[in-house]
Amino acid sequence: FPSHDKQQYKEQYIAKDKELKEQRSSFMKAHPNSMMSYLLNVMQRPEAPAIPVVNGKADSLYPFYYVKNHYWDNVVFNDNRLIRTPFFEAKLDEYFKNYVAKDADSIIEEVQYILTVAKTGKEIYPFLLFKFTNKYMAPEFMGQDKVFVYLFENFYAKGDTVILNPASRKTVTERAYSLMANQIGLPAPALDLVDSLGKPVSLYNIPSTYTTVVFYDPNCGHCKEELPRLDSFYRAKWKAVGMTMLGVNIYDAEQAAWKKFVTEKNLKNWIHAYQTKAAKEADEKAGRANYRQLYDIYKTPTVYLLDKDKRIIAKQLTVEQFDDIIQVKSKKAPTK
Repeated sequence: FPSHDKQQYKEQYIAKDKELKEQRSSFMKAHPNSMMSYLLNVMQRPEAPAIPVVNGKADSLYPFYYVKNHYWDNVVFNDNRLIRTPFFEAKLDEYFKNYVAKDADSIIEEVQYILTVAKTGKEIYPFLLFKFTNKYMAPEFMGQDKVFVYLFENFYAKGDTVILNPASRKTVTERAYSLMANQIGLPAPALDLVDSLGKPVSLYNIPSTYTTVVFYDPNCGHCKEELPRLDSFYRAKWKAVGMTMLGVNIYDAEQAAWKKFVTEKNLKNWIHAYQTKAAKEADEKAGRANYRQLYDIYKTPTVYLLDKDKRIIAKQLTVEQFDDIIQVKSKKAPTK
């Protein structure tokens, strides 16, 4: 469209939008207790004010924080009618997408407030708890599974599992225990393994600036594609910044396939190890969690990046994403 037409349509839209909002406002004033007024209140989003100038400097963040701080002015989270509106869930999704930072701690702060206020709503509270549980049990961004662990420890583990059926209770509980030990920033669980000659290999006895731990199945087709790619990045970039590659064969019975895999893929610069059947049985007998649970290994390969103290820096990313993190971390490292 020509520019003058665009301006004309924009002005018409603004006028119609203003007219619609005035009609809604008039209806709510005339019928404050009606269901329609309730719905219109839930629908509303605050309008961003103009950018103010303070001491000669424009405060460009003010409109964002104004909208964020007034976003829920017309919503009471323990009102069960919310789940019967076609607008509430979309508004909630929009809020977390546009107004909440993507780090887990920021999300937890918001989730805690909403669930605490909603607690007395017999229908809305389970709806919100299940929504947040499903969203962060398998999150979109690395590290957000901390939100799910928080939900389990602060809500489900304190009695709210009663609102789950037995199958869901089992799923939520097992998933939570699989994630508790491998959160970003925590020390990686101990790995006491052996190499192909039966010599001990302990994760915490590997001196290294960085360690990439790769859990894999030597018969897995995806592993046969991804491990050589990891090795290529290791040879080309990661070795130079002090990386050690630890490959863990997750099947003790696959000795021949394991050794063949290592040879054919030319992974000669890695440390290769596995847990013996006897060690696995000893863990079971002693009631200790096995490393598959501690490292949340439900697919292969499962990959973790650790720092020099064996704290978890990253997990479950693509090779390229791991490389991005390693390059950023290595550039920030102090020079000696």
